[in-house]
Amino acid sequence: MAEPKLLFENEAEFRKQVKASNGRVVVVVHPFCVEPNRLPHTYVRTRKSILQKTKWPVVIMEEKWKLNQTHSALENDEKHYYVETSFGPTPAYGWKKLHKALKNAGVNTILLGGMFGGIVNRRDAAAYHPDVQRYEKRLNRRTTESIVGACVGLTYEEMIKAKHGKVRFIPAFVNPPITFETRQPVSPSKWPRLQKLWKRLARH
Repeated sequence: MAEPKLLFENEAEFRKQVKASNGRVVVVVHPFCVEPNRLPHTYVRTRKSILQKTKWPVVIMEEKWKLNQTHSALENDEKHYYVETSFGPTPAYGWKKLHKALKNAGVNTILLGGMFGGIVNRRDAAAYHPDVQRYEKRLNRRTTESIVGACVGLTYEEMIKAKHGKVRFIPAFVNPPITFETRQPVSPSKWPRLQKLWKRLARH
C-alpha cells in the first residue's frame, strides 16, 4: 500500500482537487481514536458512507504515530490528504500553516466530523464558544445544535475563527467524548472543562 499522502507535501495537487470540488472539503479529526469494536455503529456507518461517497477532497487529521494505521484502515483514495497532529487536534506544524494551506487552495466549505466532540444546544455552547455563537447566529442555522469540546469541537472553533466560509457538521459523523476507563460518554457538564483542558495542553 502507498504511504499516506501528506497535505503539506502535496499542496499543488490538493489545490486542483479543491478547485474541482468548488472549494468544498471534508475534514475528519482522529477517525479511529479508540478500538473499532468500541465505536458506535451510527458513527462508523456515517463515516464510511461519507468517505466512500464524497467527491470532495478529504483532510484527515491524525497523530503521526497513527498515520499508517489510519491510512490502512481507510480505503486508499487519491482524495485523502493527511495532516499530522500533536497532542489533541493541533497540527504538528501549527494551525496557521493549515489555515494558510486551506485558504491558498480556495476552501470555502468544510464538512467536519471525527472523534471526539459534544453535541449540545446552541444556547449552552454560547458561554464558552462566543465565536461559534456569532457565526451560527449570522448564518441563521435552522438546527439548534452546536458542537463543543475535545478534538472535533476545538477544530470546529478554529475553522470558524479562521473564516474558511461555511463550516458544517453532521451529528452522526461526530463521536461524543468518552472516558477511557469506562467507555461511557462524558457527562455534558464536563464538556466545557474538557475543552479548557485540551486548549491548555495544546499550547505546550
